[in-house]
Amino acid sequence: MDWLEIIHLRSHSTKERNEAMTAFQNLLPPEGNAAAENIVLFQNRHIGNDLSIHIVWPSRGTDAAKSPLGLQLAAAFSEFGQINHSVWTLAANIQAPNGIANPEKGDGVRTQLSGVDGQLPGDKDDLL
Repeated sequence: MDWLEIIHLRSHSTKERNEAMTAFQNLLPPEGNAAAENIVLFQNRHIGNDLSIHIVWPSRGTDAAKSPLGLQLAAAFSEFGQINHSVWTLAANIQAPNGIANPEKGDGVRTQLSGVDGQLPGDKDDLL
């Protein structure tokens, strides 16, 4: 993944949020030249009516922009509430040596990345 589109929906009510979730589950895979790697739906854990559709794209160089697929989804989901449609490009990537922490178990990223002494691997001078 080198870039992604995020379509953030703040639905007006629980009913509209549920309708949006049902609409997402009924989506058909994109046809034609839409070569999205993945399309996923997230729900905000603290604001129940907030949904976020993430369209993950392979590398497209510097011309990453709102895609026809993203524009169609944003327009379609606007009937359920307020939409914010944005494009994000990969700026940096950190590969966690032991995987990502499990928030359900109370693990933090520092726990997963830390050594025996509780410090992050590597010398602090490596970060300069």
